[in-house]
Amino acid sequence: MDAELTVRFRETSLDPYVRFFEPRLSPFTTAIVGGTMRVVGELSNLDQLVVDATVEQLDLKLFDYRVHNDGPIELTLDQNVLEVGRFHLAGEGTELQLTGHLGM
Repeated sequence: MDAELTVRFRETSLDPYVRFFEPRLSPFTTAIVGGTMRVVGELSNLDQLVVDATVEQLDLKLFDYRVHNDGPIELTLDQNVLEVGRFHLAGEGTELQLTGHLGM
């Protein structure tokens, strides 16, 4: 069955969900996000699923070091390929920008 879902999230803590899959994650790591995710296609078939995500807010803390997004983060998953359209993180003395594709 095809589906079309749009989810809006605000000030959502991701670290408890990540710890479910990776229990070794440091308890001093936190991630608070806000944005929108749109899912279209067959939910049971990753090959036929398209996921568009825009993260408008990202506050990431690793021990006592914080980074945040500088502008929206844009990600798309289509036919098992993750496309990073825009990804810019900033912190004290740090700036990271990513673009590109990743086949899964």
